[in-house]
Amino acid sequence: MTLFNQFTISISLIVIAVSLIVGIILISINIFKVNNSIKQQNNLIQLNQRPYLNVTYSNNNILIKNTGKSSAIIDSILFNDEEFNGLVNTKINPKQVRHVPVELINTVSVKYHNNVDDYQDTFTL
Repeated sequence: MTLFNQFTISISLIVIAVSLIVGIILISINIFKVNNSIKQQNNLIQLNQRPYLNVTYSNNNILIKNTGKSSAIIDSILFNDEEFNGLVNTKINPKQVRHVPVELINTVSVKYHNNVDDYQDTFTL
């Protein structure tokens, strides 16, 4: 084998090795980007599909409405920092409203969950 052939083979091996390393780096970067994109998409889906409880006070009634797109199960509810057990473990479907007759209320704190996550909201009325 001549010196020129050895030199050509060495350069070819170096080019192949560099191409392989660059390819692995590019694949790793793309996998990282795809993984981040999937995480962002999952977060957006969860935000869009989660339950949102809205509490209002009208005519001596507390109205609890689920304005979200999935069912919510109430874990605890506090009226003026006093626990109210009448709605614990109650499922509220999307667009459903629960009426609770009460006296004057200033704040309502609700802890609830769906199949994915736990949530807590406080409403000042």
